[in-house]
Amino acid sequence: MELSLFLARFWGITLIIVCTTLIFNRKLYRSLLQAVQKEEILSIFGLFSLIFGIFHIAIFESWTVDYRGLITIFGWSAFIKGLLAFAFPQTSRKILKIKWNRIITPISIVGLIAGFYLLNIGFTI
Repeated sequence: MELSLFLARFWGITLIIVCTTLIFNRKLYRSLLQAVQKEEILSIFGLFSLIFGIFHIAIFESWTVDYRGLITIFGWSAFIKGLLAFAFPQTSRKILKIKWNRIITPISIVGLIAGFYLLNIGFTI
């Protein structure tokens, strides 16, 4: 199987699960957000995201205007998010304090659309 199709499946399944959970289980989202705002936990999550982002960028990067470009954007976003959370946890914590409750549903809907798109690509090509 081609690496881009594997990553399309991986990101598609991940986005569908995470975004559906964020839409339908707001209590879980709020408790996760409160836990992550602690600087130590934010740094640990940041380190994992940073390592995952570096790994993703190292094995796959394709700046095309199709599903491969979308996969590349997700890899880079994991890297940037991880770098910010690990290297600058106080700044990241301030960003998390923004009214995320207002924008989490629209972001999750976009994520669901992207997830179904990637899943469709991953299993039909």
